Amino acid sequence: MKPTGFVPAQAALTFNLGLQDYPTFVLLPALLQALGEQAPKVLLNVRAFNDRDHAVDLLDAGAIDAAIGVAPTQTDSRISSLPLLHDEFVTIVARRNPAASRGMTMKNYLSLSHVLVSPEGDRHGIVDQALARQGKTRRLGLTLPQMFAVPAVVARTDMTATVLKRFASAAQEAADLVLFPPPLALPEMTFHLIWHRRVDNSVAQAWLRDLIGATAASL
Repeated sequence: MKPTGFVPAQAALTFNLGLQDYPTFVLLPALLQALGEQAPKVLLNVRAFNDRDHAVDLLDAGAIDAAIGVAPTQTDSRISSLPLLHDEFVTIVARRNPAASRGMTMKNYLSLSHVLVSPEGDRHGIVDQALARQGKTRRLGLTLPQMFAVPAVVARTDMTATVLKRFASAAQEAADLVLFPPPLALPEMTFHLIWHRRVDNSVAQAWLRDLIGATAASL
C-alpha cells in the first residue's frame, strides 16, 4: 500500500524540472495541460540545460527533481533513467527553395548551406559524424545553441537543416517547409526521464514521473 499524504488535486507543491529544448517544445505543453487537470495547485519550475551531463550535476545538487533530455554520457547507480521520447531526423528546406522540387539526394544535400543546432557549442554534430564516415563534409551557414529559430530561418532562406521530425512538423512555419528523409543513415534520437535514486520513495515525485511518462506515451 502506498503511503498517504499526497493528493494531486489538493497538493500545493513546486516541482523543479530540467528540460532540454526538444522536450520543452514537444512535451511541455501537454504536460502542463495534464497538470492543470489533475493538480491545478502545483507549480512547475523549468530549468534549461544544454550539456547532457549537467543534468546529473543539477540532480546531485538537488536543484531539480527530474530531468528530460539525452541520456548522460556516464551511468551511475545513483541516477535512474527511463526512455521517454523517440524521434527520427528529417531534412527541411523552404517550400519555395528550388531544392524542394529537386529531391534530397546526397549531391543536392551537400550543395546547400546548412544550419547546425549545437547546444554544447560543438561545430561537429551527428550529421557531420555520419558524413565523415563517408569521407564527406557539409557547408555550414549558421550554428545555433537552440533549435527554436531553425524553422523560421530555413523558411526565409535557401538554407537547409536536419532536425527531429516532431519538431519540424509542429513548427509554426511547417506549411512553408518540405520535409525529406536525410540522404544518409542517422540514428533515432531518444530522450530520457532522469532522476536521482534518493527520491525513489517520494510519493509526490513518483506521481510526477508517472504523469510525465503517461503524457509522453499519449503524444
